[in-house]
Amino acid sequence: MVRWIGDPDVGRLVLQRRPETVVGGGRIDAGVVGSGIDGRTRSDEVREMILSLFASPAPLVIDAGALDLASRAHGPFVVTPHAGELREVRIPLGLGVDDIDVDPLQERLAGDFRERVLVVRETAVALGGVVLLKGADTIVATPGGWWTVVRSGTPWLATGGTGDVLAGAMGALLAGAVAGRPASEIDVEELGPIAATAAWLHGAAGRLASGGERPITALDVAAALPHAFAEATA
Repeated sequence: MVRWIGDPDVGRLVLQRRPETVVGGGRIDAGVVGSGIDGRTRSDEVREMILSLFASPAPLVIDAGALDLASRAHGPFVVTPHAGELREVRIPLGLGVDDIDVDPLQERLAGDFRERVLVVRETAVALGGVVLLKGADTIVATPGGWWTVVRSGTPWLATGGTGDVLAGAMGALLAGAVAGRPASEIDVEELGPIAATAAWLHGAAGRLASGGERPITALDVAAALPHAFAEATA
């Protein structure tokens, strides 16, 4: 079951596309928070809604406009920034500054692969959550030291909205993995392999949707996810 919590006007559009969705608050096994929101321009009302979801002990996928609040989540969580968003996660942790012309983080991310892995791992440790840095090489790290890299995608996945599809796929896998279990028994380290699996499926769906050579939209990737899952589990 998918539950939508947010702007009622958007909720009506969700119901037009997926009428089986439940609109409004209630119990969740896992959640996806922040997709489609701009953290720099969000209203106080949206901020409070995000924080109310963060008060739940349920595991969360934290994306886009909720990344700067991630350290306030009560339960285990995964953050899913791209390179331009990672600073939003790090600044509240004291790992970056927000008022200089040259961002040292971007220099580090533009360096070699080992340096990018180090950035992701140190962020996960400081945050206490799983960090998934999106990119051609998607790097996933847990606060306990586990990490991996996923290279299943295609350059066509750089199109707008595909990160939201990744967050949704991750939320679905996470909900399936933890359904029926008390939130207090879910360890954040479990979320690392789940996040990496979602990234792999997302990349595989992108390849299927594009045929390896044609442009795609985010909804193309979403439509291809069941086929990618079927291939992976065949």
